[in-house]
Amino acid sequence: MRMDVAKIVRKVLDISHHNDVTSWSQIVGAGIVGIIHKATEGTSYVDDQYAKRRGGALAAGLVWGAYHFANGSNVQAQVDHFLEVVGIDDATLYALDWEDDPNGNTMSADQAKQFLELIGQRIGQGRCVVYSGNTAKQKLGNRQDPFFGLHRLWLAQYSSSNIKVQASWDDCWLWQYSDGNVGPSPHGCPGVSGDVDTNSYTEGDEELRSTWSGAGAQPVPPEPPPTPTPEPDAITRPTIEEGDYGSLVRVLQDALEIAPVDGDFGNQTATAVEAFQRKQLLDADGVVGPATWARLDAEFDLPPYPTPFLAPLDAETVQQIEDAAASSDAASFLWGDDRGEAPLGYIQGIALAYATCVRKYEAGDLNAAEMAKADTGNTEKDALAWFRPEFQKLGMDNSKPGRRTLRHVFVLLLGLGIRESSGEYCCGRDTSAGSSSQTSDTCEAGLFQTSYNYHVCATDADELLDQYLPGLGDGPSPPQCQLRAFQREVQCGSTDWENIGSGRGHDFQALSKECPAFAVESAAVGVRNVRQHWGPINRKELELTQEANDLFTTVDDILSETAVVS
Repeated sequence: MRMDVAKIVRKVLDISHHNDVTSWSQIVGAGIVGIIHKATEGTSYVDDQYAKRRGGALAAGLVWGAYHFANGSNVQAQVDHFLEVVGIDDATLYALDWEDDPNGNTMSADQAKQFLELIGQRIGQGRCVVYSGNTAKQKLGNRQDPFFGLHRLWLAQYSSSNIKVQASWDDCWLWQYSDGNVGPSPHGCPGVSGDVDTNSYTEGDEELRSTWSGAGAQPVPPEPPPTPTPEPDAITRPTIEEGDYGSLVRVLQDALEIAPVDGDFGNQTATAVEAFQRKQLLDADGVVGPATWARLDAEFDLPPYPTPFLAPLDAETVQQIEDAAASSDAASFLWGDDRGEAPLGYIQGIALAYATCVRKYEAGDLNAAEMAKADTGNTEKDALAWFRPEFQKLGMDNSKPGRRTLRHVFVLLLGLGIRESSGEYCCGRDTSAGSSSQTSDTCEAGLFQTSYNYHVCATDADELLDQYLPGLGDGPSPPQCQLRAFQREVQCGSTDWENIGSGRGHDFQALSKECPAFAVESAAVGVRNVRQHWGPINRKELELTQEANDLFTTVDDILSETAVVS
C-alpha cells in the first residue's frame, strides 16, 4: 500500500494519559476508525489509562492498538513488560514507539531490531508496527535494512511536503502528520480536549480495519544475501562462540567495533554478533560459524585466514643467529636432573623460532601478539603469571606486552623443552601411558610433548595448525619449520615417527615433529592460556635462566642490525 501524502485523511488518533478523552461517540462521529494508546514505557512504567479506555473504545466500534515507548534498557525485559500489560490477541495492533528518549537513553538500531524479532516470536514476525521519524533516519542512516522493511512504518513527520521515509521502507503505512499544534491541518479532534496526535490513512476505512492488526498473512521474508562460497581448497576459520578467546576473537571484536578488543568472547561480544546476524538475516544464535564468517568477510574485508607466512630469513642472518646460539652460554649450560647440555640443534632451532616470532609480532601478527601479551595475572591459565616470582627474581618484568615479554616466554620454553623431550624435536608419544589410553587428540608429540587437546586454550592453536599444515607431507620441509637446525645432534628412532589415530589430532602429532617451529609457536600460545597442560610447569620443575635471556637478547640485536624485524 502506498500512502497518498498529497492529501490528509484523519483516521487514527494516538493518545496517552496526557490526553483527556471526553466522548468516544464524538471521536467516531469525526470519522476516526482506530485508536493507538500508550501502554508501557521501558521495563516497568504502565500508562494508567490504557486498560480503562480500551473497553470504551471497542464498545464505540473503534479498532484498538497499543504502543510501547522504548528506551535503551534491556530489550527482552521491555518486550516481556509490554506483552504482560497488553496481552496477545489477533485484534490488537502492536507498535514500537522508537523515538528520542528525553532522558538521553534512546534505543539503538540493533536494540530496535532485537525488539521486533523478540516480539515477533510471540505475536508473529512482521506484525509489530514501527513508529518513528527522525530517530530511524538517524540511527539507520542511508542503509537499507530488509528486516526493518518487513514491518509496517508509522511515520512521524509534521510537514505538508517533502515527506521522506528511511531507505528500509518504500512508503509509510500510517502518517502522523500533526501533534495538534505543529503540522498541517486538521488539528485536534472532537471528543478529545486540547492537542492530540492525528494520523492520516488514505486507503479507506474497510482497508484500514482489515489490515489493522497485521494478524493475517505474514509477510514473506526477503531472501538473505547469498553467502560467499569459499574456494574448494580454501581453509575456513574455525567456529567460535561465547567462552572462546584468542586472536580470532580479536579479529571479530575489531570488525564489530567492540571495546575493549581483548580477545575474550564474552556476553558483550555475543550480543554484538547476534545483532550482526539479525542484520544479515542469519540465525541470531551468537555463534560465529562459516556463514557468519563469510558475511563478516564480505562486510569488513577481514585479514586473511590463516595468516600467510613471512618470507624466510636470508641465509646470512640465519647463519649469524646459529653462530650466536652455538657460542652462547645457553649452548653450554648444564641443565638439572643430569640432562647436561642441550643438543646444539635445539638451542639454534629455538633461537631461529624466536626470530620468526619477533618478526611476526612486529608485522602485527595476532598469534604473536597472543604470545607477547602482558602477564594476565591469571595463575590458573598463564604460565607467566604462575612463574611471576621466579621471573622477578631474575629481574625479568612481564607487566607490559611486547618483545621483552615475548623473549621471556621463550626463556620459559627453552627450559620446558629440556624437561619434556631433552630438546629432541622428534620425540614421540609417551609410551608409558599405553596406546590403548591415548587418542589422536591426547597423544603427546614433539619438543614440548604437547597434545592436540590443548587447542581449547585459544583460537590461535587452530590457526597455527591451519597455517603450517599445508607444508606437511612429501617434499622438503618449508624453511619456516627450521627442521635443518633442530636436527643437529639429534637421532630419531622409528617409533618416534609413529602417530596415533586420525584427523586433526593425528596431523598435529606429525606436524609437531616434522615442523619443530610449529611445535614452538603452538607451545608459546599454549603456555599463555592453558599452562596446566604441562606437568613440569605445574610442578615448577623447569629452569628459567639468564643464559637463555641473553641468547634471545642477542637475537634481538641481530635482527635490529640486519633490519629484518618488520
